[in-house]
Formats: sequence, structure tokens, C-alpha cells
Amino acid sequence: NSVKEAQDLDSPCNINSKKWKIVSSTVCAGLYPAISRILRPPKRFEEVMGSAFEKEANSKEIKFYVPEGTMSRDLFEDIDTANDSAVQHKDPFNPRTGGASLEDAIDVLETGTSDDISTEGMFRVFVHPSSIHFGNNSFGQSQFVMYGETRLQATPGRENKSYIQDLTEVGAYPLLFFGGKLEAQYLEGTITVDRWIKFSASGKLVALVQALRRALDEILLKKLENPNWDHLQNPMMSVVFSMLNTVDGLR
Repeated sequence: NSVKEAQDLDSPCNINSKKWKIVSSTVCAGLYPAISRILRPPKRFEEVMGSAFEKEANSKEIKFYVPEGTMSRDLFEDIDTANDSAVQHKDPFNPRTGGASLEDAIDVLETGTSDDISTEGMFRVFVHPSSIHFGNNSFGQSQFVMYGETRLQATPGRENKSYIQDLTEVGAYPLLFFGGKLEAQYLEGTITVDRWIKFSASGKLVALVQALRRALDEILLKKLENPNWDHLQNPMMSVVFSMLNTVDGLR
């Protein structure tokens, strides 16, 4: 049965189980839309012996934002303000599932600098102190993190704070393939997920990603309708796996 196949490391179900980027992509598919935007401070440099070196950002300068409404108070249970407690909440996740020659598709997808990002319609959240990422001042190349839990801390006499935890970086391709609705702006060279997660690329790449997403949606729908169908025989799947496993997918 499917459970035994999943436990068998030699099963076709686990051909990508040791490829952490693909495993991370499946986590993104399950957690979406629990995504937060990383806003880093402008780069700063200092001169050392006649050479300029980039200064590390302070962890407090790195900010995280989610769309307004994501952390609405009505999503949380009753808040114990008397004990200054943090209330745990599992987000109401809504997983969703998005053509290309591989040479064309593996290109640079960029999210722009923090200076280009507007926080209008966004709500600031904080990394929970219990998270291993609390105090982390480096999140690689990614501009987004996915998270598993949210907490609301209510302190009498102070403004309430919303926290995220169980977070990890997520790249461009997992969001494009397993995120929400895609909207392409060919002339601008951008593609947007759910109207707020935006990536920049050539118009050709934008069109290829959009077409591949449509093909992937059809494959997943067919697999749901017929679990015995061998979706791995579809050549599109090898393209998807290759793209998810690229470094460029983290930009």
C-alpha cells in the first residue's frame, strides 16, 4: 500500500527524498499560504586596510512581513493577558498547486532589493524567541520564509506582538509551482503569486514558468483523480524536479 511504499527508501515514491530542495518544496506546498517576506537593511560597507567589506546586518534590522489579515485576531484562541502568555495557533493553510525547456527555465528569478518593496497592505511579524532563527542575521539568498506556527503575545500596557516560528527559507520555484494564483506581466518582466509575491525575470521565462505551472496543475489533478496513474512517466515532471533542485530557485 501507499504507506509501505513511503517507508521504503528504494520505492519510486522516494527517488527525491535525499534532495533537500525538493523536500523543502513539498513542505512549501503543504504550508502555503504561510509565507513571510524578508526585508533586509541596505548594504553597508566599511574600509579595512584600503579595501571595502560588507558589514553584517544586525538581526534586529531584518524585518518580516505578511499580508494584512493573515494574522487576524479572530484566527487565534482566547488570549491570556493576565499571564502574559503566547497563544499558539495553527494557520488555516490552504495548499494549492503552476513550460519550459530546462535551459530556458533555469534562469535568474529576482525579487529586487528591500528598497524596491512596499510594505503597504503588509503586517509586521517577529521571529519567536524560542525559534532557532531568533537572532539569525543571515537568510541566504531567499527573500521569503515559510512558517509552521503563529503566536500572538498580549502584554498588558503594551502593543500586542505577532510571532512566527518553525520557519525556513523558501525559493522562487516552490512558490511559483505550489503557491496561489499566478499573474504575469510580460512587458514588465514580472510574475506575481497571489498579488504580493513578485519575481522579476525575462518575459520569455515568465511565459515558460506560467505554462509549466498550468501543466503541473493538470498532472496533479489527474493524479488525484487516478492515484494509480504513474505521473513520473510524464516528461514535465523531470523538468519540474530539475528546476526545484536548482540554486537559481532560491533567488
